[in-house]
Amino acid sequence: DYMSEIKNKIRFESKITCASLQYMRNIPYRVIYVLGLNFGEFPTPYQPNQLSILAKEWYLADRNYNIEDKQTFLDTILSAQERLIVSYI
Repeated sequence: DYMSEIKNKIRFESKITCASLQYMRNIPYRVIYVLGLNFGEFPTPYQPNQLSILAKEWYLADRNYNIEDKQTFLDTILSAQERLIVSYI
């Protein structure tokens, strides 16, 4: 009940919004500040499930998480209207 009340109250009113890239990727903002693009952390290294026999081999139609992260970053770059600030170590 608490979570459903919060989701109904979230509004984008030109204030600071903190969220994950994947949830805010196509929403245009004046300024976007991206944190945590450190080497080895972005794109997220994909590690298949060690217990799955199917995960040991990659097929053409399988989901590629590295490409999804890169596409999300591209969408974020394109949604910045005035300024994009990128932070990394």
